[in-house]
Amino acid sequence: MLVVALLSLPFLYVLIRRPVLRRLALRNVARRPRETMLVILGSLLGTAIMTGSFVVGDTFSSSIRRGAYEQLGPVDEVVSVDGLAAGDALRAKLDGFRSPDVDGVLPLTFASATAATVAIPRRAAPTAQLLETDFGRARQFGGDPHAAGISGSTPKPGEAAIGADLARVLHASPGARIEVFAYGTSVRLRVVRVLPKLGVAGFWPGEEHTSNNVFVAPGTIASVLARGTPGLGVPPQSTVLISNR
Repeated sequence: MLVVALLSLPFLYVLIRRPVLRRLALRNVARRPRETMLVILGSLLGTAIMTGSFVVGDTFSSSIRRGAYEQLGPVDEVVSVDGLAAGDALRAKLDGFRSPDVDGVLPLTFASATAATVAIPRRAAPTAQLLETDFGRARQFGGDPHAAGISGSTPKPGEAAIGADLARVLHASPGARIEVFAYGTSVRLRVVRVLPKLGVAGFWPGEEHTSNNVFVAPGTIASVLARGTPGLGVPPQSTVLISNR
């Protein structure tokens, strides 16, 4: 509004200080109302087109930037392999990795799942994921605890820390019980914490805009996989997240 006011000052000056030009302008408006209306409508249409393009462009750019903060945060590189056994080999190779260009290395395992409430009426999130990582290391990952979105201790067996997106879909809060389905079987968990959609807490490797995350105790995915149907579903992904300086 300030910019518009400043740009309008020359025109206001002409209206006030140049009576001849003012009378000529008003006379043309009165004599040619149709042409005047066409000029006004054309100006409005042009302004609307330019404003709309700016709004769409800014919204699109903002959504991409927000996605980077919310679903990646300090994560700059992801080294990933299929399966838990391959993950052990990957982590053995990267264990103790040091580089002047890297300020964080975080092992993380995730698997596709479906989450639902236990209480009636049952609510479900068909697209969700189980994640396992050490919360202490996750908070220090990248050198900025606030950017990771992780708080509290690592969930214990039977517990889960869920993301804000999943909590909103399931209407779940700390103390609620949920059931997670994967590989032809299910496991029931008690929600102990709701994490913000930010950084590691909001990590989602796909193209979804929602992060229906369920952080569980280490070994939970292996237990579910052992009890499930062999070969059913996409194998768990064993990853090492890397943060560059």
